[in-house]
Amino acid sequence: MEKAALVRRSERVQRSALPAQTEHVATSAVVLPEQFYHPPACTRGCGEAALMRAVLEEAVACFQKQFVKNGRRTQSLAREAEEWIYSDEVSWLFSFVNICAALGLDPAYIRRNLKGFGAEAASFLP
Repeated sequence: MEKAALVRRSERVQRSALPAQTEHVATSAVVLPEQFYHPPACTRGCGEAALMRAVLEEAVACFQKQFVKNGRRTQSLAREAEEWIYSDEVSWLFSFVNICAALGLDPAYIRRNLKGFGAEAASFLP
């Protein structure tokens, strides 16, 4: 009987030594799948994110126009967009890699699809 009393007393001492909010702290550190797999809400609505998205969309549009429309201006813009898209520069805030990171996009995935688009579009040209 004395041994059981010592065990209970030992358990009470151990419990009282723990912070009162231990259980709360452990559960507040849980990351939900929605938080991990979806970009933050700011990438959809913030002004800076909207500007970055617009820059990226314009560059992709300029790149794709070269396969549909001829002209020196179109080809020049397409070349500039292609250089920007395939650059690994990270020192400039609005570099392709930084914009992709800010928007939660994979630069390699976008590049692969644009290469595929170019090859596919070229096969349809006369």
